[in-house]
Amino acid sequence: MRPFTRLSLLFLLLASACSVRDSHHQPGTAARYLIVVKVSPSAGSSTKKAMEEVYPQLLNRLKNAGITYQKAEKDEAARTLSFYLIDGPARAGKQNADRLAYFREALTMRAKLEFWDTYRNNDAELVDAFVQMDATHAFLSYVLMNQNYVLGSPAVIGVANEDVVLVVDSLLALPEVKGLFPKDIAFKWSRKVDGIRELYGIKTPEAGAPLTEKHLEYAKGGLNDQGGPPALSLKFNAQGAKIWEQMTARASQNQNREIAIVFNDEVISAPRVMSPITGGQSMLSGNFTMQEVQDMALQFRLAQLGHSLSILEARAL
Repeated sequence: MRPFTRLSLLFLLLASACSVRDSHHQPGTAARYLIVVKVSPSAGSSTKKAMEEVYPQLLNRLKNAGITYQKAEKDEAARTLSFYLIDGPARAGKQNADRLAYFREALTMRAKLEFWDTYRNNDAELVDAFVQMDATHAFLSYVLMNQNYVLGSPAVIGVANEDVVLVVDSLLALPEVKGLFPKDIAFKWSRKVDGIRELYGIKTPEAGAPLTEKHLEYAKGGLNDQGGPPALSLKFNAQGAKIWEQMTARASQNQNREIAIVFNDEVISAPRVMSPITGGQSMLSGNFTMQEVQDMALQFRLAQLGHSLSILEARAL
């Protein structure tokens, strides 16, 4: 191939690469919704810096959530970011109210991560309590119990359809029912998969979760190191690494118990602990998509910036 031909091909490739744009940004399409986000800088940070840090992260959240937008505007004086949205994925719902709720959640962040010791389905105090509860409140008509661990992890108490979760919660909250269970138990549901949720019982000490997002040094979403499905890689700080080693040592010595990992109040994983985990690094997998693990990592990055986000306005145009 002659030199000028190679150069021509190189310029064509560069031009093609530069012409690729984010398909979620569609400036030529009319916006249908407006979401205005108020940015409150963390202590010691300027408004300009806070908005510069938050703005690209929120654009990434739109992309992860499958939301297209026409434009986004920054108003430093008002400390607001205005997002003119076009549309969202089917899971956002068909009604404007549902779609606006989906958009609001995408443009805020919670990033609440907790690690808890767990009860098991066959713990005597739970077995007796559920027998009594079923006798008075027909509990088994709502929840399929995890007998002999046929539903998986021993930490799974049972499973229920999404449409009865609120009913089950109301039953478990009754004073006469709460009195049947250990005082330190709290019930948590897994995230919804095919319309089904798993019920877990976590042990809640007065001091709260032993390990939280505050102990994270970083989080990264990507492929499992062993070539498995997408996973969330976590690195704890020195204090977190010590707590994690203590938790996993305690769990492994107690019949290889499970530790429930709760993200934004949903159990995303409850791995069985076979031995203490040292070094402060762990990888979480839980039937996630690549988009989900990347979005969780993004939420942690937003949280670590320390700035507060709130929705000032959300409406259809």
